Amino acid sequence: MTQTKQIMKVLTVSLFDEGIKPEVQGRLLSKWLTAISVILGDEVIVSSSNLESIKFDGTAGELFVRFKGGGVYKYANVSVALFENFMDSPSKGKFFHANVKGKFPYQKVG
Repeated sequence: MTQTKQIMKVLTVSLFDEGIKPEVQGRLLSKWLTAISVILGDEVIVSSSNLESIKFDGTAGELFVRFKGGGVYKYANVSVALFENFMDSPSKGKFFHANVKGKFPYQKVG
């Protein structure tokens, strides 16, 4: 289990134990997942028909996108704010196509 998953498990149990409303829990967990992912640099599995996972290196400003059809691409010069918006978006595929694809230098890395 990755460090991110371990931390999120503890946070989820804590929120439940504190009686936080489920809709608030979801928003808080999403924000915390984004922050933890940036800090630890973990790959995050996303719910998408096209994307499998995303990973962000905030120090280098690099976004890594793994596609379900195969292939991993690295996008350069990506801001933390864009990654946060990506993680918050209800549709990762739509966000990717509207805000990442064709807007940043990229290369296939896997």
